[in-house]
Amino acid sequence: MLLMRFTSVAIVACVLYSFSAPALAAEAKSTKLAAKGGSKKSQKQKDSEAAKQAEAAKQAEAAKQAEAAKQAEVAKQAEAAKQAEAAKQAELEKSDAAPTPTEAVAPAAAAPASPWTVALAGLYYADKGSFHSRDRTSILVTDTRADVENFKTLALSLEAFLPHAGKLRLGGGLRYFFDYRYLPVETQNNRTPTSVLLGQLLELNARADYLLTLTDKFGLQMGLQAGPALLFPDGQLQGDIDTYKKQGVGVWDLPRVGLQAGPQLGGTYRVLSNVALRAEFALSWQRLFLFSTSDKVSGIEVEVSRSLGIRRSSLSLGVELSL
Repeated sequence: MLLMRFTSVAIVACVLYSFSAPALAAEAKSTKLAAKGGSKKSQKQKDSEAAKQAEAAKQAEAAKQAEAAKQAEVAKQAEAAKQAEAAKQAELEKSDAAPTPTEAVAPAAAAPASPWTVALAGLYYADKGSFHSRDRTSILVTDTRADVENFKTLALSLEAFLPHAGKLRLGGGLRYFFDYRYLPVETQNNRTPTSVLLGQLLELNARADYLLTLTDKFGLQMGLQAGPALLFPDGQLQGDIDTYKKQGVGVWDLPRVGLQAGPQLGGTYRVLSNVALRAEFALSWQRLFLFSTSDKVSGIEVEVSRSLGIRRSSLSLGVELSL
């Protein structure tokens, strides 16, 4: 009986084992697969975490570099602003020490170009000089030099000046001396004054003036003038020409040429916007060449040379008209 119960229990156990063994095996297999899947899942998580950490580190490094670049740009801008402020301060100091552009340009704007100017004046002049004569006929030579002078004589002056914007004025003109005479000094000492008429004297000149404005009405001018002189023969000079021509000496009956130059100093007083009164004192040195010829007359050599050198001081009064 007991054996039968044991046998029954063994049979039931075998039956239960036969049914439970596959289930247990399947459960073990699933447990093993689950463990293997969990292991794979944990490895993927680890890789993903590592990738995330690497990306975070990379982003942190990029942010750090961007912050460093930003700080460098800020420092660069601050340095540029500092340099600009220093340059601005230096420019302000320089502008305070020097006149402003408006002040520098203002005088040029206030001095427009002057128009053409015409001046008409009367001159009172006095000459002192020497008359040199050298005549040679064959071997006979006559060489004389005499002091001469000329006082209390009037002349006319007409001049024109180019438009100008600065203080330098250029122009030219002429002076007409009417009948030009000289008086030998020894004749005057002998109390038998006899003036010698040479002809009509005309001077041409080019001049340059430096102008100074003293007030709105008063001005000062300093300058130089030079040019040729022409003497149209008359009186004693014309008589000598006719005499030499009659003797057969080849002299020309043409105006005699000379040179003159000198400084002048004057002042102006403006009475109207385009009219000014002018007074001027001038010095000049002049030489006139009256004869300079060599010829043969009847086989005899004849030489005639005469010149007049003078030093002239003059005072002129006139008017300037701006056109």
